[in-house]
Amino acid sequence: MNNNRDVDPSETLLLAQGHRRGRASVATFMSHSFPCPLCGAVAHQTWFRTQGQEIPTNQPKLGQLAVMNATGVTFSACECCRQWCVWKDEKLIYPTTSSAPMPTTDMPEDVRVDYLEAREVFDKSARAAGGLLRLAYEKLFPHLGITNKSPNDAIAELVRDRKLTLGTQQQAADALRVFSNQTVHIGFVKLEDQPATVMFLFRLLNFIVEQLITHPKQVAALYNSMPQDKRDGIDNTRREEAVVSREIFGRT
Repeated sequence: MNNNRDVDPSETLLLAQGHRRGRASVATFMSHSFPCPLCGAVAHQTWFRTQGQEIPTNQPKLGQLAVMNATGVTFSACECCRQWCVWKDEKLIYPTTSSAPMPTTDMPEDVRVDYLEAREVFDKSARAAGGLLRLAYEKLFPHLGITNKSPNDAIAELVRDRKLTLGTQQQAADALRVFSNQTVHIGFVKLEDQPATVMFLFRLLNFIVEQLITHPKQVAALYNSMPQDKRDGIDNTRREEAVVSREIFGRT
């Protein structure tokens, strides 16, 4: 289906055609849906191919150049933020791309700010991105009820309070602390030569947010979706069990 519009003679004529294809996990040429590089939302994308028409001008060479530059240019429009991405020869050229993953949906805003800054500089300086990720990691702790703690002490408290299990989640958090510490100590490891290590930090920070923020929200939503009488029955059973426990073990 072609969507044509009349344009002023001084404008480039856009012959737009919408295209749809399947959902992608990253911004992908001609995909039906992907995480928008501008707003971060996973949203439907409408695609527009362009053809150039020579612009009437007193400088014919400039007009001819405009036509040449239109060749191979495609636009995608995000349904969520209504902003445009620009593609050249099937590659995203605006906004500037990053090979690091987008932040997970439930990442707290102050953590997200450092994460996005790290993502922006990652392809230029892995070490700078790693240092910013360590700040994001430390800012996450207050959202988990922990303040004024070193990474080691914060992780120990999360384990003690059973927010992190003794299995894979603790191992993930320890790995994040160790690797991110390396990025701020010159000479310990040259992370600028190891972008894969910093990519690990991005993925791991997302993992911890998902485990400690997103997953509990999902569990709570599932519990609250039960009929009220069922929840009341569960609450009554828990109160009875608590009374029995106090009678057996006494008050602490």
